[in-house]
Amino acid sequence: MAQIQILGLDALVSKMGKISNIETELRPWAERTLAEAQKWTDYTQSSPPRRAGQRYIRTFALMGGWRNNISISSGSITAQRQNNRTPYGPFVMGRGNQTGTFAGRWPTDEMIEQRIAAKAVDDLALTIQAELNK
Repeated sequence: MAQIQILGLDALVSKMGKISNIETELRPWAERTLAEAQKWTDYTQSSPPRRAGQRYIRTFALMGGWRNNISISSGSITAQRQNNRTPYGPFVMGRGNQTGTFAGRWPTDEMIEQRIAAKAVDDLALTIQAELNK
C-alpha cells in the first residue's frame, strides 16, 4: 500500500477560516496524488527480464488488484493506493517483506511513497493557497 496522509487540517482551517468544504476542496488533490501513485504501481504491468534459474511465473493478479481509497475528515486527508486482493503482494512490493526475487526489480510501497510525497505536499500547498485566494 502506498499512502500519503496529511494531518492537522482542522487547525489550518480554523486558523485561516476561508476553506468552506474541506472534502470538496481537497478531493481533487487526493485524486491527483493517487494518479501519480498509479504511475508507479502500473510499473508492475511490465515484467523485469527473467533471471537465470528463475522459477517465479508471472500471474498478473497483483496488477489487477490495486484500489484507490480517499479518506477525508475535518482533521486529516489520506490518499491510499492499496492492493487488497493479492495475499502475496507484500512479498513483491512490501516494505521490509520484499523477497529476493523482486528486490531491486520492483518498487516497494515505501519507494512509491518517497517518490510522490514531495510532489504531493507541494501540490497540496498550491491547492490550499488557491482556495485561500478565492
